[in-house]
Parts: sequence; C-alpha cells; structure tokens
Amino acid sequence: MLSPLVPDLDRLREELLATTPEDKAYYRGKSAAKQAIDILTRAGVLLPPIYGERGTDGVVEGLAAIAEQVGINPKVVYNPGSGLDVAIAEAFPDARAIFLDLQDEVAEDLSRVGLEAYSGNMETFLLPDGIKADLTLILNAGSMTQVSLDKVVAPGGLVVVNEWHRAATFMQNECPSYELLDISGLDLNVHGSALEDGANTLFAFQRTT
Repeated sequence: MLSPLVPDLDRLREELLATTPEDKAYYRGKSAAKQAIDILTRAGVLLPPIYGERGTDGVVEGLAAIAEQVGINPKVVYNPGSGLDVAIAEAFPDARAIFLDLQDEVAEDLSRVGLEAYSGNMETFLLPDGIKADLTLILNAGSMTQVSLDKVVAPGGLVVVNEWHRAATFMQNECPSYELLDISGLDLNVHGSALEDGANTLFAFQRTT
C-alpha cells in the first residue's frame, strides 16, 4: 500500500475540490489505480518508475559537459541521495554507477532494474570494494562534510552539486580541499529554468588533495 508518509493527492483533491459526483468518481478511481500500481510494483509484477534523462531536464547533458570540459572519463560515479533519478548512469554509461538513498525501497527499486544501489546515510556510507568515485553527484540532497567526501571521492575527483539546501555555498565555505571550477561557459541550468539563487544550476568542485 501507499506509504503513510506520502499524501494521496488525488484523495485530497476528492475531499477538498470535487463538487460533482463525476469529479468524486474520477479522483477516487485515480487514487485506487495509484494504490494498485504501488502494490504491483512492490510485488515485482511492474517495474518501478525509474527516471533519467527525460525526467531530469538537462542533468545528463550537464554532467557529460562538465566531464568533457575538465577532461576526465570517470570509471566510477556515485550519487548519494539519488531517489529514483538515474541521470548519472545515463551520462556515463561505461562507468560503474553507484546509488545511495536513505529509503530501503528506493535501493530495492533501483536494484530490480539492474542498477547498483544501497540504502544508508551519505555521511557514513563507504563505497564497496574500497573504491572511490571519480565523479559524485549530490542533487537536491543537501551537502556532505569534507571528512565524509574524502572517504568516497578519489583524489582529483569531481563533486557536482546544485544550490538547493545551499550545498554549493557549504562546499565553498566548509570544504577547502575542494576547488570550485570555472565552468561558466557551459549551460548548466537544469530542471528547465535558471533561478537567481543558483538552485537550478550545477556547480563542480575538484578535490585537490
């Protein structure tokens, strides 16, 4: 069934907005369909709704452009706090892509479609096999301390963040071993728009130690 932490928006619309029997029936049916899809997904009958290039509005292209400009061909890429976003795997199809999320269900869904995914906290998680990432993407997932980054980012590796939760500002102020790269010549606005605070812009930092 639907997680109790996730509101059933169609049920809320039915209760708050529907004024005719037809509207009430529409929202009630849509809510029931969503619950059925969730049950079938959890049972393994349906694949989970993994999304990538078409659902991330420029993230795939932005990551590939950053790597090309910096001159790296990442062998290991890592996306903590990924949710069901697989943009990093699509940007670097030949790399080993590793995903991490706090929710067990997210890791299970990604694993079921053949991706390498784990559940855990990005501040304490260590990459398997003692490896470190050549490129780490933290998108809309907050920030990581320099101590935590050093455990998963290879020397010379890139960390790409946006400014949701002030992640880019945090890295500039609190992670002196990570240098902000000048990639201003690239169009790195994502999610379809540019915001004045940089929330929808990708920033790239390179580990210097």
